[in-house]
Amino acid sequence: MKKRFFFIASLMLCLTLGSTASYAKESISENAQVIEGENIADNAGDSKQLQQEQATEEKINTQIQDEQIKNAVIKGTVEIENLDDVNGTFSAVLSNVQNGDKIKEVLMAVWCDTNGQDDLKWISAVKNEKGYYIITDDVSAHKYQLGKYHVSVYAVDTEGKLTGITGTSFELNKSEIVATVEQNKKDKLKYDIDVSNVNIPGGIKNVWIPVWSDANGQDDLKWYTAKRNNNGHYTLTVDIRDHKGLGKYNVHIYGENKAGDMIQLGTTMFSIDTPKIATAEIVNKDLEKGTFTVRLADIDNAENIQNIKVPVWSEINEQDDLIWYTAKKKENTNEYTVNVDIKNHNYSMGKYNIGVYITDVTNAQYGAKSVSTDFNIKKGNIEINEKGDFSYQIIVKDFEVPGDIKKVMVPVWSEVNGQDDLVWYTAKKNGDGQYEVNLDVSKHKGLGKYCVNAYAVQPNGNMAGLTSSDFVVEEPELDRPEVECDKKSGQIKVKIPVKRNGELIKKVQVPIWSDSNQDNIVWYTAKKDSEGNYIVETNINKHKYHSGVYKINVYVTDITGMRKGSAGISCDMSPEYGELSAVDRDGSESVYQINLKNLNVPGGEKEVLFAVWGNERGQNDLKWYTAEKVGQYDYRLNVSIRNHRELGVYNVNAYYKTQSNDLQWIANTTFNVSQKVKYAGLRVSNIDGHKGTFKVTISGVMAPSGIEKIQIPTWCSDNQSDIVWYTAIKEAEGIYSATMDVKKHSYHFGNYKMSVYATMGNGIFTGVCAGSQTINPDNYLYSKYVSASQREVWLLGANAEQVQFPTWSETNGQDDIVWYSGVNRGNGTWSVTVDSNNHKHGGTYNTHAYVTKNGVRSAVGSTSYSLERIQTAQQFMNAKANMYSSRTPYLLLVNRSTHKVGIYQGWQGNWRCIQYWDCSDGAPSTPTVEGTFQVGSKGYYFDSGSARCYWYTQFRGNYLFHSVLYNKNGTLMDGRLGMPLSHGCVRLNINNAKWIYDTIPTGSTVVVYH
Repeated sequence: MKKRFFFIASLMLCLTLGSTASYAKESISENAQVIEGENIADNAGDSKQLQQEQATEEKINTQIQDEQIKNAVIKGTVEIENLDDVNGTFSAVLSNVQNGDKIKEVLMAVWCDTNGQDDLKWISAVKNEKGYYIITDDVSAHKYQLGKYHVSVYAVDTEGKLTGITGTSFELNKSEIVATVEQNKKDKLKYDIDVSNVNIPGGIKNVWIPVWSDANGQDDLKWYTAKRNNNGHYTLTVDIRDHKGLGKYNVHIYGENKAGDMIQLGTTMFSIDTPKIATAEIVNKDLEKGTFTVRLADIDNAENIQNIKVPVWSEINEQDDLIWYTAKKKENTNEYTVNVDIKNHNYSMGKYNIGVYITDVTNAQYGAKSVSTDFNIKKGNIEINEKGDFSYQIIVKDFEVPGDIKKVMVPVWSEVNGQDDLVWYTAKKNGDGQYEVNLDVSKHKGLGKYCVNAYAVQPNGNMAGLTSSDFVVEEPELDRPEVECDKKSGQIKVKIPVKRNGELIKKVQVPIWSDSNQDNIVWYTAKKDSEGNYIVETNINKHKYHSGVYKINVYVTDITGMRKGSAGISCDMSPEYGELSAVDRDGSESVYQINLKNLNVPGGEKEVLFAVWGNERGQNDLKWYTAEKVGQYDYRLNVSIRNHRELGVYNVNAYYKTQSNDLQWIANTTFNVSQKVKYAGLRVSNIDGHKGTFKVTISGVMAPSGIEKIQIPTWCSDNQSDIVWYTAIKEAEGIYSATMDVKKHSYHFGNYKMSVYATMGNGIFTGVCAGSQTINPDNYLYSKYVSASQREVWLLGANAEQVQFPTWSETNGQDDIVWYSGVNRGNGTWSVTVDSNNHKHGGTYNTHAYVTKNGVRSAVGSTSYSLERIQTAQQFMNAKANMYSSRTPYLLLVNRSTHKVGIYQGWQGNWRCIQYWDCSDGAPSTPTVEGTFQVGSKGYYFDSGSARCYWYTQFRGNYLFHSVLYNKNGTLMDGRLGMPLSHGCVRLNINNAKWIYDTIPTGSTVVVYH
């Protein structure tokens, strides 16, 4: 079926374009038949070209069809018959056919303009006895679409060609309806809608009537289904209470066809008048009670009112007192009223706003009117009368407050210090309707200006401001104080005269002090004398006997308890002295005499102290000395510079101790210690590279206070790590010397630096001079501690081809002598490690050094030391070594249990351990082979995966001595030793692996065991 539809659609496309199509006879019988009612357009999805053709405008199609008909061989006339506007049916009849003998079949294409050709149907015409070709069609076959319909006629001739013959068009539309709206006679809030002359070709399923008011768009839109009456009318009753507004109502009428499509049939409308209020006014206003009535009258369309709301609020505090009242309707009238009492509005004063809102029968609410009124307070006045004894009468009068009051409150305060003395008084109502307060200023905290306010307390507790006033109470005033000071006795007398209002004074206080931090302040309460003056008498003994200028302040406290400062004065109680001096007693700058003369301290001193220190390093040398009193007013002190040991300026501060043991400063002075050490020269002699010593001599050394000691710090290392302080020996007057020994300096040879310091007779330590000296070794022999059983022996400065160190313990003569071959460390330095495990005894050991040069061996020195003989793992390895022989002077042992490698030199029974290292042998899964082997091939490096191993020495097959693992860029990959890790080889520190590579000859015996 799909194939046939596609073919016919393609055929129609060719005809539309003015061409003809031919097809085989069997194709016609299979594909040319179109069943009535089938929609070819619905099955044309296989051809995009067909979809485009169906969208071609009608005008272009008509022009092409007219041209085809004009040129067609087969001609005829098509007409529409039996058009039924109610049922939506019609017939198309082709008549007056010319050349009908060439016609094999007639096809008619039918479609409606609505939505293009989406309803196109191909119908095969039936030929009747008159030779007419007829089709019958129905809007139901065209999606019940209305509008202009087109019929195109095509003929298939005997040769299989499809040719357009003719065409026509016609209208198929809905009827024009008649719609009316009338108010329901029984219920005026309902409206009856009547729709007549309703017709849609093809039939109607339902008539729908959407209804809405203009208010707020379509928020109250409702779709109603109309009821069909026997007379063919459709009716509906609408209740406006189901909607949301009055005014214009819109009514649209839609018919629903049998396809379910909605077709607009027509529109109408109706209107409902909104109610209006002409009069809104305030009546029955009572200021005293705080009430009024809102009257609403002259109302149009009152029957459409559901209720009237009246919001009332005062302008103060925004709308915090807002109340919505419901207006009451008077019987048998259209008037509404609301009674308002300000007590319901927080007794707020000022302007009251009144709004009027109508809620109509549809529940829509809108503003109708607004009005306002005012309730204000009459402020009144305050009267203030002085009653005597600092008492005042306050009267609040001539005020009015709408809504009545509970009481009157009168806050009173002085301006001094803000409102810190604020008191709220409750006024009493007198017989004249006035309110009174009796005020005692002594209950407040200040004099001067007083502020008085008045507030009415409303029934709800709100405070309503009435009025304010003020009055002044003059303050007392003191005159400038007078003071008498007696330095000898330390007595102080202060007199303070009263200038005015003395009766307002409660007390006068006088603080007196001399310390800057007021540490010795004392507050005195002045006593009043017979003349009305205030007097304070005191002594500095009440102020810790402190000297200096005494400050005297005056404070007056009035009857309210308010304290206020008055003018102050001072009294000088500073100590007096004649002179403070410091002199060098004998010119040697060893002792300085401090003198303080003619000291006079108010109240007397217990003792005098001198604080002395040098400036060179701050007060690190500060010392306090108690001075010796000389006569009645003088003090002196001898200061030894040895107690301070500094050069430069010295400070001397003089203090006295009061009778209360407080220190008080008197004066200060300075003196200078400037004499330094002098010398003639520095000389180095007796330089001995074999002994490692040289002598330093300094001559011509002198100082005014004499020389107590000469010290010479000496060092060779740049960081002074080997510094030694030598104390020089006095050889003669002004000549000092010291002998330096390299063994005190970690056996360092090279350039030595010396500094010379002197401690003078006055104890001052000072630098004198500096120098340097180079000492080089000459067959210098020494030993260095390694452990209790090992000692390193070094020979420095040896010009030799070979060095040997014969060593033995003193027990049993030389029965355990070992000739150690020295290791050449370069630059004439040779060393060897002596291990007691290579010998038979502990105790004192002797080592001699022999150098061989040009075949001549010479003894160059000896040294002695002590070693303990301790049984160790190495010692057990030493014993095991003597069980083996080697074809070379070297033997190598590997202990897999301790992960150690021992290198031996000598012969069987006389092997001496010369190296003992940590190693990493084979892991448990790849153990190192055990047994006795010989050294084989050697090499620089080999790679194993990503690792590289350096300086390898073979001892069996692929078993090697080699370095720990490195990356191929030369960085360390795995440097662990002392554990089983390898694939079977023996890993060593890279330096030890190279030592074997360089030293151990091929054929040397290697023993691996555990």
